[in-house]
Amino acid sequence: MTLYLKYRPQKIADLDLEEVRTSLEKMVKGGNIPHALLFAGPKGTGKTSAARIVAKVLNCEKNEKKLGEPCNECEQCLSIMKGSNIDVVEIDAASHRGIDDIRLLRESIKLAPSKARSKVYIIDEAHMLTLEASNALLKTLEEPPSHVYFILATTDPEKLIPTIRSRTTIINFKRASKKELTESLEKKAKGEKIKFEKKALEAIASFSDGSFRDATKILEQLIDEGIKLEFEEVKKYLDKLANFDLDNFVQALSQKDLDFLLESISKASEAGSEMELLLDKLLLRLRDELIGSLELGEESALFKRSELIQLIELLLEAKREMSSLSDFECLPLEIAIIKWCGEVEEKGEKDGSETKNEMEAEEKDKGEKVSDLKNTEPEPVDSKITEEMWRNILIQVGKVNASIEALLRAARPENFDGQTLNLSVYYKFHKEKLEDAKHRQILEMVAAKVLSRPVRVVCSLSAPPTRKVGEKSIVNSKPEAKENLVDVAKNIFGS
Repeated sequence: MTLYLKYRPQKIADLDLEEVRTSLEKMVKGGNIPHALLFAGPKGTGKTSAARIVAKVLNCEKNEKKLGEPCNECEQCLSIMKGSNIDVVEIDAASHRGIDDIRLLRESIKLAPSKARSKVYIIDEAHMLTLEASNALLKTLEEPPSHVYFILATTDPEKLIPTIRSRTTIINFKRASKKELTESLEKKAKGEKIKFEKKALEAIASFSDGSFRDATKILEQLIDEGIKLEFEEVKKYLDKLANFDLDNFVQALSQKDLDFLLESISKASEAGSEMELLLDKLLLRLRDELIGSLELGEESALFKRSELIQLIELLLEAKREMSSLSDFECLPLEIAIIKWCGEVEEKGEKDGSETKNEMEAEEKDKGEKVSDLKNTEPEPVDSKITEEMWRNILIQVGKVNASIEALLRAARPENFDGQTLNLSVYYKFHKEKLEDAKHRQILEMVAAKVLSRPVRVVCSLSAPPTRKVGEKSIVNSKPEAKENLVDVAKNIFGS
């Protein structure tokens, strides 16, 4: 178990942010928790942990007559801590953001709780809801059933529609102070019975940009690598994490030098740099560029203001995706850089090579200029997704997640228009698994790397293909693979 999970706050008194702790304590003491709460603040500041604690406060068996801290011993508390309580529902709005998802939610809240006193819906990344879904949710927030509570968590409250913000009680989760981060690290170091110099923990706190999660991640890595928590040793480690020429990287971003940028990321990763921390530093630097240009009233020396906004948005998207790719964390950043540099056509021209599309277009019209090819219609799927390409996607996916590779053996690429890869999937179960947000993100990012362009994956159900005797199938990446449902299931769940 990671330190972040092992030492996750389980009571209001355990929360590291003083203002949040005080606000929630007052609510509980007053015996009146609002039916709609909005937890707003940067990632890694404890929003989800606080939401689960509130759910325990509302349902703890010892709080039946009067609200207080959860006991963390009763059936309700334990099931919420394990994530198995059917009356406490956590929804990721990034992957369940449509009006149909909210309609289902509105239907389910009409039902009484199964075992708990209250139903609690924790909606993470609530700002990702579509406008239609937000309006549908608003109707529920205005008049929720007495047994229902909503806790919305978001890193970007300004993207929520104003009427939702006005219907909720907002609790702001600010970036942690150096003091709060240091105290949090001290608890964990003492809990692990590890000697430390306070100055070393303060150095980690300064490096972590107000995030308890990032600070804990660094502490865990230091412990795993057997590095003493002494100031000089920790400073050397942090310097290694920062072993990345940020100035040259930003300069290369302004010039869209794809080769240099990808090589820099690769070198930093090989040197042991934490990609998420590196990305944080880059985002802060670009933010300073943007704010500086606004304060001066003129464009940055390196970027137009619109370019900075576009680049920051791409990097923020990469940052969101990194959390689900711990074993392949440099990939979202690489994809963002490829998008920023104009994808693959420019790189192909720079290398003096011709794409397959260019060669086919030349066969149609010898006099057509290569520069005009970007405006041609995408070629049919057969010229885009070859058996070799599909096999490569399967192999690369398997390196990240073997279960997804197994699911893909019961699917085939139907067509690809240069942006959307349509997969025919043979079984409903496999389709649902592949459409799961985390699985789809991994598949899309791996496919994007193999095909050297951003890819969106769409799945549809279809019957397995009928093959002639001896015919080779593109579905299987391994000769011994079989296409029946039992064998594919074994690949996913084990025999």
